[in-house]
Amino acid sequence: MADSNVSFFLEKLTNLAIQEASLFGEVEGQITLLRNELPWMRLFLRQASMNRTSDERLRLWVDQMRDVCFDAEDVVDDFMFRVDHMRQQRLNNLKCLRPLPQCIGFGDKLLLVHDLKARMENINITVEKILVNKTRYGIENPKDLETWSFTKEEDLPPTEKVGVVPDRNVGGVDFVGMQSQVECVRDQLLTGTGVVSILGMGGLGKTTLARRVYNDRNVKRHFDCHVWVSVSQEYRIEEPLMWIANSVLTPTPQQRRRVKETELGNTLRDSLKSKTYLIVLDDLWSPQVLVDLSSHFPESDKSRVLITTRILEVAHHTPSYLHEIRPLSFDDSWELFLLKVFRVTTTKPIKVQSDLEELREAVVDKCQGSPLSIALLGGLLSGKQKTPESWNQVLQSIKRHGDDHQPFYLWILSWSYNDLPFYLKSCFLYCGLFPEDHEISARKLINLWIAEGFVQKRGEETLEEVGEDYLAELIQRSLILVGKRRLDGGVRSCYIHDMVRDFLISEAKQSRLFEVCHNIKFTTPLSPRRLSFHDHHGINHSISQHLNSSRLRSLICFSTECLGQKGLDSLIQGSKLLTVLDLRGFGGINELPKRIGQLIHLKYLGLRDSRIKRLPKSIGKLVNLQALDLRDSLIERIPHTIWKLRQLRQLYGGTGVVFSPFMGCLLEGHLGFGELTNLQILAIKWGGWVEDGGLGKLTQLRKLKIQGSEDLPSFQFSSFSCHTYLYKLFLKGRLNKLPEETTFYPPNLVKLKLKYSKLEADPMLTLEKLPNLRILQLLSSSYLGRKLVCSFEGFLKLESLTLSDLSELEELSLEEGAMRGLRSLKIEGCGNMRGLVHGLLHLQNLQQLKLKRVNPELTEELDLAEGEDLRRIRSITRKIQEKT
Repeated sequence: MADSNVSFFLEKLTNLAIQEASLFGEVEGQITLLRNELPWMRLFLRQASMNRTSDERLRLWVDQMRDVCFDAEDVVDDFMFRVDHMRQQRLNNLKCLRPLPQCIGFGDKLLLVHDLKARMENINITVEKILVNKTRYGIENPKDLETWSFTKEEDLPPTEKVGVVPDRNVGGVDFVGMQSQVECVRDQLLTGTGVVSILGMGGLGKTTLARRVYNDRNVKRHFDCHVWVSVSQEYRIEEPLMWIANSVLTPTPQQRRRVKETELGNTLRDSLKSKTYLIVLDDLWSPQVLVDLSSHFPESDKSRVLITTRILEVAHHTPSYLHEIRPLSFDDSWELFLLKVFRVTTTKPIKVQSDLEELREAVVDKCQGSPLSIALLGGLLSGKQKTPESWNQVLQSIKRHGDDHQPFYLWILSWSYNDLPFYLKSCFLYCGLFPEDHEISARKLINLWIAEGFVQKRGEETLEEVGEDYLAELIQRSLILVGKRRLDGGVRSCYIHDMVRDFLISEAKQSRLFEVCHNIKFTTPLSPRRLSFHDHHGINHSISQHLNSSRLRSLICFSTECLGQKGLDSLIQGSKLLTVLDLRGFGGINELPKRIGQLIHLKYLGLRDSRIKRLPKSIGKLVNLQALDLRDSLIERIPHTIWKLRQLRQLYGGTGVVFSPFMGCLLEGHLGFGELTNLQILAIKWGGWVEDGGLGKLTQLRKLKIQGSEDLPSFQFSSFSCHTYLYKLFLKGRLNKLPEETTFYPPNLVKLKLKYSKLEADPMLTLEKLPNLRILQLLSSSYLGRKLVCSFEGFLKLESLTLSDLSELEELSLEEGAMRGLRSLKIEGCGNMRGLVHGLLHLQNLQQLKLKRVNPELTEELDLAEGEDLRRIRSITRKIQEKT
C-alpha cells in the first residue's frame, strides 16, 4: 500500500515540476533530489508489500516512509494553495490578468519559494535519516524474506484491457449446489406462513440463496410487492423503512429528506393492506430489528417475511420456518472453484488436465465448503498460470502460513490483497469507505478513484475507461461483487461482502488510507487523510477536531446530518487541501460558504439529494474540479463563473421535471459555456447556451442528457455529427419531429432514450438506420401514434428495446429480418397495445420479454398461441400484472 502512495505522489510531483517550472525553479535541486529518491523508495516498498512478515522493525520503517511521502505531498500542495491565494488577492487588488507566475509580486514569490525550499530540505533530511535507520537497526531487504505474493508486473500489464465475464448469478458468488435449498425455501414462501429464516455463518451463501429465491419466477408471480432490504449493524429504523417505501410507494423529495418513523410506517402499512408482499431482510444482527419493522407491516396470511442471519437468537425469533444453510459438497465446491479460476459461465462440466485434477482434494479441503473462500481462492488463481507448479506454490504457502485460530477466508483475502498490482490496492481498500451492505454506484466509485489520483493515464484511453478496467479486474478476482448491470452489460452497481469490508477497514486503518468516523481512536495524535461518516447522530466535539486538519484530503458523508453550518465552515477553513467533498443527502445547511472557492485542490464535489439551494460565485475558483453532482438538490441556478472550470469532466446539473424548481438547474450567464471542452458527461436543462452553439463546442462528450419541457416549444438542435465520442443521448422534452437525416445524429450513438417527445410520426423509420444503435428506449409520451413499424434489415445492431407508457400505441409491427439481434424487449404501461405475437416469431435471438401493465388481451394471445417458436417465447416471458 505504501508503494502506491509513493507512486501517486511521484507522478504528481513530476507533473507539477513540468507545469510550474518557473515557480519551482529556485528549489529545483531539492525537488530533483526527492524525485530521484522516490523511485528507489517505491521499489523497496513494493517488494516489502509483496512479502508477509512479522518483523515490527520493517513495519515501522514502511510506516515512516509512507508518512514522509504524505508530508512531502502536503508541503507541495500547501505551496500551490498559498500561491493561488496570493494570486487571487493580487487579481482582486490590481485586476491583474497575466499568467500565474507573473501575478505574484517578486517579494511575495521570494518568501513563498524560500519557505518551500526550507520545508523540502527538511523532507529530504528526514528521508535520509529513515534510509540510514534501515541499516542501523538491521532491517532486512524484502528479497531476503519469505515470499508471500507471486505478483509480477507482467501478470497484468497496465496497458492491457480487462473484460468482465457476465455473471451467472448477479448479487453474489456463482450459484452452484444450492438448487435443492432454493426449492425448500421457495416452497415455504409459497405454501407456508409467517417468517422464514435462513441461518448460517458468514461466507456460506445466505444472501445468494435468498437472492435466488427472491428472483424465482414463481415467487415473483405469487406476490404483488417484492422488497429487498439490507440491514446493517449500523441500524436506524428510518433507513430500511424508507427503502421499503421507495419500493412500494413513490415518496416525494420532501418525504425522503424529512422522515418520521410513525408517519412513514402508517403510510407504508396503509399501502400494503390491499396487497400480498414479500419483504426480505438481509443480514439481521438483532431480533429487535424484526420487531421494530414488523410493527409497520399489516398482518396477512398470504404475505411473507424472509430473513437471513448468522445469529441463532435472531433466527429463532418468531420464525414459522428455519432453514440452516449447508456448506457446499465436495463436487459442488470443485465446480465453483473451476468457474472462478477459468472465468466461464457455462453450465457444462469444465474439464481440466489430469495433473490439475489431482489437486482438487487439497483445494476443496482447505475451503471447507465455504462459497466465499472458494470464490476468493479461485479469483486469486484466475490470474495465475494453469499449471500444477503454480497451484502447488499457492497451496504450499497457504499451508506454511495457515493459522488454525484464524478463518481460512482471511488468509486468502490477505493473500489476494497483497497479490494485487500496486495501482489496484488503493482502489480496493477505498471500497471500505462505504457503509455495510451499501450498493455502490460504479460510476461514482470510479469518479472518486479518479479524484483521489488512484487511476493512472494509459495510452489514448480516458481515465473513466481505465477506471472501468480497474473495477473489472477486481470483479474478476472475486474481491468486488456485481450488484446490477446496465443494459449494455457494463456494471451499474457493485458491493463488497461484509466480511471483506471488515478486512478493508482494518487494512486501511493500518495503512492510514481512511477512517470511518465511529472507528477513530481519539487518543492518536495523527489525523486521518480521508474520513467517512456513517452515523446519523452528526459530528460531536471529539470528531470535529479532525475537520480542521491540514492533512484531511477527503470527506464523504452518508449521514443527512453529519455537519452543521459551523462544521462546514470549520472544514473549509482548516482542511484547505481537500480533494473530495461528498455531501450527498446533506440536510445541515442551505447554502455553501463563499470560502468553498479556496479549495483549489478540490476535484470532486457531490451535493446530490442535499438541501443546499445556492452555489456561490466563488465556485468558479475551483480550477481543478473534475466532477460536480447537483442532481435532486434544491439548487436552481448555476453561477456563470462555472465556465472557468476547464478541468470539469462531469457536470450533473439535474434534469428533473420543469415544473419542480428543485428538480433541475438553469444556467445563468451562459456565455463561455463552450469553454468546458473537457466535459465528457453533461446533464443539464435546455437553455440559450445550446441555441448559441455552446453544445457544438463540447466535442469530447460521451454522455448527454438534456431536459426540455413538455409544453414549451420543441428543441432546436444543430447537428451532432461532430460529436464522434458521444454514445449515450437522453432527450427529455418536446421534439414533435425527429430529423430524418442520419448524419444529424452522433455517428457512434449506442444508446438513445426519448421521453415526453410527443412525436407524431413513426420514429422507427429514421432510427432503424442508425448504424451503431444497440439500446432504444421510448418512454412516457415520446410517441403519440398508434403503430410502430420496423422494416426489413432495420436496427441490425439493436439489442434492447423498451416501450413504456405509450398510451396510444396499439401495435408493434416487426417485419422479417428486422431487429435480428434483439435480445431484450420490455413493454410497460402500453394499455392499448394488442398486435405483437406474430412479429415475435422473427426474433430468434430474443432472451427476455417483459410485459408489465399491458392489455390482458396481449398476454392471453401469447398464452393461447401455438407452435414451437411461440413456446420458446412464452418460456422467456415475464408477465407482471400489478394491482391498483
